[in-house]
Amino acid sequence: MQGLLRLPPDRRELTVSPEIIEAVRVAKAEGLFYDDDVLKFVADRIGLEPSRELGTACYHAKGILKDEENAEKREALLAEGFSDLVFFKIENGKRYTIRFPTTYVGQSVPVYSQPKNVTAKLVGDSFRLVPKGHSKSFHRPDGSLLIREGWDA
Repeated sequence: MQGLLRLPPDRRELTVSPEIIEAVRVAKAEGLFYDDDVLKFVADRIGLEPSRELGTACYHAKGILKDEENAEKREALLAEGFSDLVFFKIENGKRYTIRFPTTYVGQSVPVYSQPKNVTAKLVGDSFRLVPKGHSKSFHRPDGSLLIREGWDA
């Protein structure tokens, strides 16, 4: 099988064979987690010997599937009333619930933290998001977090 993994010269758009992605999806559904276990499963399923190229394709396929999962979770958060900070107007003294993003190696869609209850405080010309029950610690908002009005219980 030729072309398990295509990496263009500019390295921006990696493509993995749909057959590999589907085999990795089945491996994950069967509870396989470790790269070596997934590689062996995929190799057996598509009839190839385990190789470095196939292992790399499996690794990238896992990232693609995790990105799909994270995108679905993000859409669910948006449906719950969260929005990107860049589209949100913060008001001094108001209470908000925020979720911080983390993007892991091999993934391009972030995972969002557990919700944090904060109060917006205007200091000079910028806002600080002060966690519930704290007076000295704060978060400086940046455009990548998700936010909604009100505190979670």
